[in-house]
Amino acid sequence: MHPALSSHPFQTVWAHWSSLRTGTDLPAKRDLNPAALKTVLPNVVLLERAATDRFVYRLAGTAFAERLSYNPTGQNLIDQLDPAVRDWSITWFNRSLDERFGALSEYSAEYYTGRVNKVASLYLPLRDATGAVSLFLAVNWPLEMLSYKPAGAVSRIGTDLLTVEPLDLGFGVPDLPRTPERPGVGRGSGPDADTVYSDSHAQR
Repeated sequence: MHPALSSHPFQTVWAHWSSLRTGTDLPAKRDLNPAALKTVLPNVVLLERAATDRFVYRLAGTAFAERLSYNPTGQNLIDQLDPAVRDWSITWFNRSLDERFGALSEYSAEYYTGRVNKVASLYLPLRDATGAVSLFLAVNWPLEMLSYKPAGAVSRIGTDLLTVEPLDLGFGVPDLPRTPERPGVGRGSGPDADTVYSDSHAQR
């Protein structure tokens, strides 16, 4: 098991998601129990794939919304991404649902206030009411403050940092680059790139 999955808050989300699996099948959204996620719920989001380039917030925890300075429910996550990393991120999101693997990500998040945080997120795929894998259960956790920038008109993800590591859920993982290939965002290399979540973040 990846070391991040034994640390707060990912341990709680991973344990609940795993408990809902039947054999090799993925959990369904309808089976989620908010009470089991009580301690991390303010940082939990549900995302639904509405189109290949639209991953819509269906639920956003209060702490997550507070960091953004608004409630993103109904909005497209892709619009929050730095334009330079959108296509790369769209590939990851779609492949994760289509090929049924999870993902751990670390990235920079710039907020309206000007604060820039380093954030870690866990994404786990879910089935919808039809049985299709079209949703993510995700938890977002601020690791540290990176800097302050002039307050902006939008919140922006991935401008200074973006890395993703796939999690094998029993179906294998793809050979995808773990960082976007552009200056200033990771190394732009393949699966042998630096892991995105180190033991030093455990139990933060």
